[in-house]
Amino acid sequence: MNNNRAIILVIMSLIAVAVLGCTKGEKTAELKRQSFLAPVVTVNLQTEAGYTEVTGTVTGTTAVPIATKLFSAITYLGFEEGDRVSQGDVLARIDDTDIQAMRNEAAAYQAEAAAALAEVETVVAQGQAGLAQAEAALAQAEAARADAQVDFERAERLAAEDSIPRVHRDKAELGLKIAEENVERAKGAVAQAEGMIAQAEAKRPQVAAKQQQAAAKDQQAASYQQYATLTAPFDGVVTHKMAEVGQMASPGYPIYMVEDDSSYRVELSVAEHLLPHLTLGETVEVIVGDEYSGLTVITGTVDVIGAAANPGTHTVKVELQLDSSEGLFSGRFVRVRIPAGEQQRLSIPGAAVFVDGEQSYVWRVSDNGVISRTAVELGPDQDGYCPVIRGLSNGDRIVAQPESGMYSGAKVGN
Repeated sequence: MNNNRAIILVIMSLIAVAVLGCTKGEKTAELKRQSFLAPVVTVNLQTEAGYTEVTGTVTGTTAVPIATKLFSAITYLGFEEGDRVSQGDVLARIDDTDIQAMRNEAAAYQAEAAAALAEVETVVAQGQAGLAQAEAALAQAEAARADAQVDFERAERLAAEDSIPRVHRDKAELGLKIAEENVERAKGAVAQAEGMIAQAEAKRPQVAAKQQQAAAKDQQAASYQQYATLTAPFDGVVTHKMAEVGQMASPGYPIYMVEDDSSYRVELSVAEHLLPHLTLGETVEVIVGDEYSGLTVITGTVDVIGAAANPGTHTVKVELQLDSSEGLFSGRFVRVRIPAGEQQRLSIPGAAVFVDGEQSYVWRVSDNGVISRTAVELGPDQDGYCPVIRGLSNGDRIVAQPESGMYSGAKVGN
């Protein structure tokens, strides 16, 4: 019995020693984690070039409304908002049945005029052939009359001398009369051929006018028909779709808006007192995004400064040409930094910042070296330093290069 009690006491003693040993080990480990060697920096106000932020809106350098001059039904729409298009892509088709009917009618008029012109040409050709024959016959008749005239004069002279019977003189006279009649008949044939040609030629201006009228009608219809097929004027993106298939298209009412997204501009309204700080050709910083989606700084060149102020808002329209189009789209909100004097602001090394989820933090160091996790809101990184928007004050100390395993309540030294 006593032996059993002794054994139990020994076992309990061993357990107590083991527990005390573990507790001591844990306390030693705790003491090791309570202190970190890390550089500490003091947050101070820095004097730098000042600026005033003005909000602006991104727009495409070139944006074109796609509209038709026809009042007719839309039969085809090939793209949706956000789709990319290439120059020449067919965006929309408009019903052109009425226009095609006009062109068919004009073609019929042209065919009729062409047939009439061919008839004129045929008649003129026939008249010219007849005229050539008539002129040849006239020349022949005039030659025969000349011979008959010579024969008559000789016969009359001989008859007066009683060298020939009078009947020969009368026969020569009859021959001359017949020859003169043949000349007159030939002249009539020439006049008839010339009249046929003149009559045909008189129709030519009428036929030509009919041709011109038909061609003008077809040209007018063709000029309208080109608006039945609407194509992309350049490579870009569809920013707006304002109609659906089956709706009536109307002249002057856009069906699509296509924008050249290879380059963008920013439009902003700048207060009058800031205008002296801007000059044409000057470059300014443009802030895209926010601390949640990520901030990007790009450069914009002052391209337009309005000549007049808005009397209601006392602002002037200013436009910037952006040097980058990455991540931009029409209508996006941006902030433009207009240089204006000097300003003081807090900046901290980017290496001092760590991120948990979507929130940025630093380790703030108290006077006695104890660290605490502090949430901060920062501006975009600039040459390794981030401007502090909120979360820290002038004179605060922070860990410059955090180590893994740090926790609030631990101490740091350097």
